[in-house]
Amino acid sequence: MFIQKLNEVRDLEIRVTMIDNFNGKNVILEIFNDITEWKKKENKIKESDLMLQVQVKWSKCLYGISSLLVVSNITIEELFYGALPMIRSSWQYPEIAMVKIIYGDVKAQTKNFKETQWKLSVSDQINEKTLNIEVSYNIEKKFLYEESRLIKEILIRIKLGIISIKYKIEMKRLANIVENSLDAILSTDIDGIIKTWNKSAERIYGYSLEEVLGKSINLLVPPDLLNEIPKMRENIKESNSYEIFKTKRLRKDGKELNMNLTVSPILDLKGEVVGVSSIARDVTEALEQRMQYQEQLIKSSQFKSDFMASMSHELRTPLNSIIGFTDILLEKFYGDVNEKQDHYLHNVKTSAEHLLNLINDILDISKIESGKVELHFKDFNLVNLVSQIKIELKPFYKKKKLKFNSIGIKKDTIIHADPIRFKEILLNLLSNSVKYTKKGWIKLDFTEDNENWNFKIIDTGIGIAKDDYEIIFKEFKRVKSDYVNSIEGTGLGLMLTKKLVELHGGHITFTSKLGEGSIFSFTIPKNIK
Repeated sequence: MFIQKLNEVRDLEIRVTMIDNFNGKNVILEIFNDITEWKKKENKIKESDLMLQVQVKWSKCLYGISSLLVVSNITIEELFYGALPMIRSSWQYPEIAMVKIIYGDVKAQTKNFKETQWKLSVSDQINEKTLNIEVSYNIEKKFLYEESRLIKEILIRIKLGIISIKYKIEMKRLANIVENSLDAILSTDIDGIIKTWNKSAERIYGYSLEEVLGKSINLLVPPDLLNEIPKMRENIKESNSYEIFKTKRLRKDGKELNMNLTVSPILDLKGEVVGVSSIARDVTEALEQRMQYQEQLIKSSQFKSDFMASMSHELRTPLNSIIGFTDILLEKFYGDVNEKQDHYLHNVKTSAEHLLNLINDILDISKIESGKVELHFKDFNLVNLVSQIKIELKPFYKKKKLKFNSIGIKKDTIIHADPIRFKEILLNLLSNSVKYTKKGWIKLDFTEDNENWNFKIIDTGIGIAKDDYEIIFKEFKRVKSDYVNSIEGTGLGLMLTKKLVELHGGHITFTSKLGEGSIFSFTIPKNIK
């Protein structure tokens, strides 16, 4: 080495030669050659060779991690443990390097791993789980800048590996679902040529995969429905959306099947429709069972209606006799009765009348359900009919000191309906309002338009809780309330009223608030003849 005046360090090559008897003396000749630039070039070459070796190691590491993903059915844990030695060997000091990889509950680390302060660490998120990779030394050593870049590249490779593994698992799961689905799942190209065919398609249609692969979907379509295939294909191409419809398909043995079909487009990477996928559910057996059930239901309903009609008729005759003979005894045609006898006879009459009303309601409902009720439409004056109802209800609402008003009804208002059944509708609704109103008022509100006569029965009664809305028009159902339980009722009145309104072609609804009252509204169309 030689240090110049400018304190610059230079690399020198020194050659020493002995010269004998030079001017009578022995002389040592020293030749200095400045090799500084040559040394710099040599060092650069060495550094380049070293970096090349390091880059080769890094490339092998990244390539090795990527190669693990081609291993069939590799798991995330297997990917991690396969990557550990590759990562460790690619570091500057592999003999003291330690590696740890964590993703969610999956953890892999080298056997010599322990927590230290000399480490490189990177992390990322995949599906709300953290992927973390850490490389550390068990003694103090500096990491290269390039190593911090390398660990980021490794993170990217392993992240892509995890996503790939998860994708393969999901595809396998979906394929398993398709293959084992109870529905027939198949796909065709845009021209209707069958490309895929699951086990249920074999079972439902009777064709094996080999028999249908490459054949036209028309093989499964009844001749009279062949025109639906091109229409369905065009609809899917235009809308790029799925369709759901009911149709028929042919089995191999020629039997027609009732199918619920869902078809959807298959898109390529450009978003263009290249095929059609369909999911078909065979509902033939279900429809047959439903028809049998409906037939049995109709027979059962008819039997019930006939039975109820017969029983009701047989019961009404003796009940009318009981009521008639009780009236005779109460009117004392055959002698006086004492106070206790009078009390008991009134109880007999009241109970018999209640039972008779119940039987009449049951008979009416049975007749309506069996289609035996015929309405006899007539023109009648609404004012006269409402006056009759008010006279019948007057003792009851006067006793409770309730006000009863009707508004919107003109003297010349004519209604076209069955007067007997229409009176039953109004009387049922108004009597209910009287029964379940403790104080306040009851109002009958009438309006009409070009199509309907509209009625509202409004009261300030006990109201109906929302939880009880669904039972209001059901038979033998009553609101659970101490007040309601204290009043005689069968739970048939509102159901019968609803059926009578519907027989007239009308519609009935209600609104109510517990403790504040109710509004029952119904319409009678003008064009019913």
